[in-house]
Amino acid sequence: MLLGSADNPNKFVEYTDYFCPYCADVQAVTGEQFKKDYIDTGKVSFENRIVTVLAAMSPNTEQGAEAAFCAADQGKYWEFSHHLVPRIKTDFFDKGIGVKTVANPVPIEKFPVSYFVTSAAAVSMDTAVFESCVTNQQHKDEIATNTRRAIELGLTGLPKIV
Repeated sequence: MLLGSADNPNKFVEYTDYFCPYCADVQAVTGEQFKKDYIDTGKVSFENRIVTVLAAMSPNTEQGAEAAFCAADQGKYWEFSHHLVPRIKTDFFDKGIGVKTVANPVPIEKFPVSYFVTSAAAVSMDTAVFESCVTNQQHKDEIATNTRRAIELGLTGLPKIV
């Protein structure tokens, strides 16, 4: 998912997952001010590559990846992500749920698709189309290919910034 022109002289590529607490930190510093200072001025293009390398640790990784691609189908990837990630951080990461760096880690539970639909609705997406896309895993093969390629390139953890 590209933000900015592919012709910008500098490329900032992040391999990411909605259920990676450190990825949430990256998103927090690459928000509106980053966009204004670097993307809008043509200095940098910023690409998110959604991968599911955390699938063994989070039951929501694959559904989250589907949600990301389905949001992109409606041209709302960035808006959706900037709504969803802070919700996940507040609802779970800030409470020590779904993070490994606390004394007593609590696993994050599988979300109903409605958790993602809430963010889709908040950014004015067609929620019926979005929900169908996520539920039917319309991007499953593409996500698997992206993840396999990332692993082949040596990806061992997230976020990975190149």
